[in-house]
Amino acid sequence: MNDGKKDFYINKDGNTVFTEEFHLRRGYCCESGCLHCPYGFNDKHDSAKSDVPHELRRQTEIIEVSDEEMAEYYLNSIEKIEEAE
Repeated sequence: MNDGKKDFYINKDGNTVFTEEFHLRRGYCCESGCLHCPYGFNDKHDSAKSDVPHELRRQTEIIEVSDEEMAEYYLNSIEKIEEAE
């Protein structure tokens, strides 16, 4: 549960931007060069240069999802945020 905090916002270019609070609740670095990364990962092209401790790096395998599944996930998330407001 996120206690009513927003996990992401859509920037002026239409990109989804995850908040620092979301990353901290998730508990690990995805090493994607996120704008609000609280773990210090800045170089999205070479994880060997990362200052992120190994135990905070992503330890899960990547699951591929379709565009439709991703859109449904985001729409559901937005609906939940709107309901909470």
